[in-house]
Amino acid sequence: MAQKLTKRRLSILKLFYDYQARYSRPPALREINDEVGLHSTGATYYQITTLLEMGYLERSGEGARGLRITEAGIEALKENGLIEGGTREYRGNLSDTIEVPILGFIRAGEPIPGPGSGAVSENPFGGETIPVQASLIRNPERLFALVVKGDSMVDASVHDGDYVILKAQNTAEAGDMVAAWIVDEESTTLKYIYPHMEKGEIELRPANPAYGPIFKPVDKVRVDGKVVAVIRSLEKHH
Repeated sequence: MAQKLTKRRLSILKLFYDYQARYSRPPALREINDEVGLHSTGATYYQITTLLEMGYLERSGEGARGLRITEAGIEALKENGLIEGGTREYRGNLSDTIEVPILGFIRAGEPIPGPGSGAVSENPFGGETIPVQASLIRNPERLFALVVKGDSMVDASVHDGDYVILKAQNTAEAGDMVAAWIVDEESTTLKYIYPHMEKGEIELRPANPAYGPIFKPVDKVRVDGKVVAVIRSLEKHH
């Protein structure tokens, strides 16, 4: 009898997808246990072995960190509505990478005045780029990378020194993480955005209880880009 792609197995696939997109690495067994609600590494190993046999995961090294989601796994997530896109929108394979230009720093904390250049406060990186797996980002055009400064988004797994990959756009939906330029303060910040059109204002909400939300009139906030991925840095940038 053929194995089924159960809700739990889909949740494990989604975890692999998210970790590859955010951190450019797969989750560890303990991380899978914690996120999916399994109570032993043995149970997790059984589910992973099944997903390997079904062709939704594949090995690229030893242990759980040597696993990665396959094209079939990505398509299964799309078909079940767990990620955006459809079969026709998928391009390339998991080995394909794109070089995203690093344009500077973004403040994840209290807004700090910049030189008037929008979300990018300064750019000491010159022409440096960061490689990103093209298969994990839908429509990978108009992308740029910023280095995070501050800890206001730590509960969203965005830490000081991480890279955020953004799509350059001036619009956003409620709950999107964006690079926002606060016009009247000439300052930049990385926050979740929540429009309150009935009040004529925009809420920029942190993901850290140590920080409070920022409320500004609609015409005083400009979206410079939407975060589409986060890549964990192993070193801090100053």
